[in-house]
Amino acid sequence: MIQDELNKLYASLKKPKVLVDDSILKELEGPDLIWASPAYENANPRIAIIGKEAFGWDYWYYNFVNDVKWSIEEAIEVTCKFNYGEKYIKSPFWQFFTELREHFFGSNAERSIVGWLNLIKFTIYNNKGRRTGVLGTAIEEQALALQDGIFIQELKIMKPDICVFVTGPDYDRILRRYYPEISFNDTGLTSRILAKLSHTQLPSRSFRTYHPNYLRRSKKWKIVMPHLINLIEKKLD
Repeated sequence: MIQDELNKLYASLKKPKVLVDDSILKELEGPDLIWASPAYENANPRIAIIGKEAFGWDYWYYNFVNDVKWSIEEAIEVTCKFNYGEKYIKSPFWQFFTELREHFFGSNAERSIVGWLNLIKFTIYNNKGRRTGVLGTAIEEQALALQDGIFIQELKIMKPDICVFVTGPDYDRILRRYYPEISFNDTGLTSRILAKLSHTQLPSRSFRTYHPNYLRRSKKWKIVMPHLINLIEKKLD
């Protein structure tokens, strides 16, 4: 099963990949671990939606590493209970997720039939006490080093047929870090708005667009979503 393979991968996170001070481990919220349901495993096609980072985990990396309470199974249970944003119906991210899911699998399909991953496994609190991503912070490099290779391996295990990265152009540098020589190809809306990604380790049907929050604010949603669906369906024919 996919989940069994993921759990073996996550065992490596129990021992930090690089030597860092405990104070950094205590700053990092997460890591967020994937729940791959049987519905996803049996889906045809397998679709994975990849976000930037997830906010609101119940544990810190220091606790995950040192506290026996936070086993891999317990941490994944947090993701299971979240159930792919079931209670976040007003969230643009989960509205985007739901629209794609229902288009390809129908309104009665399980929420978990579409995979959900994030490029970054950790978040932090800034000096104003607000959750934020690690990019652009003083501990960015340490955080990325601590999760080094994990996302790449997650995607290999998940084996999606289609990847939709809703990470926006500001996170392209992370994609380049993970996948050197990746290319961002124009799909007719400019590669900044909607790019087809090309790399030997990514599915041929891989795309990157803006985060749904920005798609909503910029009023690009109704332009991007049908164009994206059309590109995917052309490949499915």
